[in-house]
Amino acid sequence: MTVETTTMALMRRYLADVAPWLQAETVSDTVSMSAEIGLDSLTMTSFAVALEKGLGKAVGIDLWMVDTAPDEQDTLANLAAWLDGQ
Repeated sequence: MTVETTTMALMRRYLADVAPWLQAETVSDTVSMSAEIGLDSLTMTSFAVALEKGLGKAVGIDLWMVDTAPDEQDTLANLAAWLDGQ
């Protein structure tokens, strides 16, 4: 299993925990988490905290969101790649 695949599995698990109304396993890796799925800042913060605990490191998702959300590039695939590059 690659790091990105492991990261993606963790992200889907934590997404399901913080956004139970979503069927996280069916969310496309390429949809915008803010614009298309509609995750708000509180949900994204909860998601980031869960990721930090699961990965055992600071995630800094706020910086990633500032860079990606305005262009609707805040996708699971982009986040996995960004985390892999940290």
